[in-house]
Amino acid sequence: MPVIRGDSKLAVPDAVALLPDSRVIHYWDQTRISGSFFKKNIAPDVSSSVAWDMFFLYGPEAVWEEIPESLVDKGRTIIGSSGALGYEFGELMKSMNNKTK
Repeated sequence: MPVIRGDSKLAVPDAVALLPDSRVIHYWDQTRISGSFFKKNIAPDVSSSVAWDMFFLYGPEAVWEEIPESLVDKGRTIIGSSGALGYEFGELMKSMNNKTK
């Protein structure tokens, strides 16, 4: 979604290259619908008008109806929080592996 200079539909291929996984779907959100939704419903504490450059981590029990439930962790910025995201993701994967044993 367009937030800072350089954000454009033309930059999408570069973003896709960051997460080259067939399970990941990339969208261009010109009107910032997703950022507005997450700001309003999940991250009202962020100071910007939309939630951007953030991660939202949900476990396998998460239900996405009106508002997603079972948030494990959230953080910003992506690069600045990559350690926390990696740790929480690892913990989530460990707990999932323990449930399958």
